[in-house]
Amino acid sequence: MDEVSLWIDAFSTAASRLLTQFIEFLPTLVGALLILVIGWFAARILRSAVRRMVRWSNGFFDRRMGPEKAKALRFSPAVVQLLGNVTFWLIILFAVTLATRILGLIAFSAWLDRVVAYLPTLLAGGLIILAGTVISALARDLTAAAATSARVAHAGGVAGAVQGAVVAMALVLGINQIGV
Repeated sequence: MDEVSLWIDAFSTAASRLLTQFIEFLPTLVGALLILVIGWFAARILRSAVRRMVRWSNGFFDRRMGPEKAKALRFSPAVVQLLGNVTFWLIILFAVTLATRILGLIAFSAWLDRVVAYLPTLLAGGLIILAGTVISALARDLTAAAATSARVAHAGGVAGAVQGAVVAMALVLGINQIGV
């Protein structure tokens, strides 16, 4: 009988310690969950704001330049969605990183810190590629207009070659910036 009471006492002591540790950890856990919930709401709001801002810029270019001339500068609906979703996931990533720090998950937090530290390089490369795509459309239009006014045969082909060269340079520069 003494063995059973010793086991019960040991189990009771271990359970009491575990419950005490859980109660002490509970504010940290609630804080981390609160950070994730706030991050999720902020990410949704910022995703919507980015989408609206990009749509506004499309309208702005249409009003200033006319729909036909602004065609090259307009963002497609897929790009609008992409920019909004990238914003959403960046905010979520920051919230998860902060929550892992609060929870004391050192290894996971260190890995997320490296991912977050790499993001500016990745975004810079993406912006270089995006800007190169926009500039290539402008270069194509300018080249086509100049070649047409100079009565160059195959003005469209020359303009397409210029656009391809600018896109290729932007891709090389962007990928180099990313570190691939």
